[in-house]
Amino acid sequence: FGILAYYVGTRFGFSFALPGKRQMAEQLEYALPFGMARLLLGARSKGEQWIVSFLFMPAGLAVFSIGMSFNVTLAMIRRSVANVLLPKMSGAQGAGNTDRALELNNRGNIVVFVALAPALALLFVFADIIVEILYTEAYLGAVPILRVYLITLAVMSIEFSSVMMVFAQGRYIVRINAISVVVSLSLSYLGALAFGMTGVAFGALAGECLTRLLSYLRGSSLLARPISALQDWSTLSRILGAAVVASVASHYVGTLVLQHSNQYVAVVVGGMAIATIYVAALVLFGLGWLVKYVLKRGEWNNPRG
Repeated sequence: FGILAYYVGTRFGFSFALPGKRQMAEQLEYALPFGMARLLLGARSKGEQWIVSFLFMPAGLAVFSIGMSFNVTLAMIRRSVANVLLPKMSGAQGAGNTDRALELNNRGNIVVFVALAPALALLFVFADIIVEILYTEAYLGAVPILRVYLITLAVMSIEFSSVMMVFAQGRYIVRINAISVVVSLSLSYLGALAFGMTGVAFGALAGECLTRLLSYLRGSSLLARPISALQDWSTLSRILGAAVVASVASHYVGTLVLQHSNQYVAVVVGGMAIATIYVAALVLFGLGWLVKYVLKRGEWNNPRG
């Protein structure tokens, strides 16, 4: 609170007026649906854990929680970038520059994905070794769950919710999140009966894909553009391709190292291999300008804007 007070005082001063009734009502009308949407999103995540608690032994919840444990850390990158870009997007949309708002969303997604992709690849390829190092081999059952949630996180990395917020689509987001909760938890329950705890994770993935699809359909209608024009799918797919190439190569390298050394060395060498091959693959796929931009060695040079 002290730091916040200092920031407000030095940056803006303390001579501000409280909002009037009309302004407060407008703000609440805008903000409350987004708060409800966030609650529904949290309920979906908790619901998956409730299903595991209900259907499996207590130890199963511990295994399942380990499978979800990396999501929070990696999701912080995505959220921080979205929070930085949202005021700029709002300003652009308020000035009538919809193209600029969409461009900022695209740029943020590309930057986040290019940073997250190698981390997701490393965790996916070496999930069994990393889980064993951190939690012992007793929790190796979390490996397939972790891998499914990493795929879910990759889907979540291409966010569109900030565009929906800029266009005040809170009520619509509440509706699609409510639909997602019902569909996701139903599929998670059926998946648990058919495939065990990994089936619960697949239900979460299906729910996230449904949410994204409905959001993009709404965005396409609002902006009168096809879904193909709402993101720079070409650049995003090339980033994903570079991560896949790097993960396959690093798995081969890690397997060779593991035959002659221990798990710690295999993960370290595999991580170095992912980083090196990933950057090389980005350059090979025509994204050398993006590498320079992320390293602050060049300007944004995307033909899409």
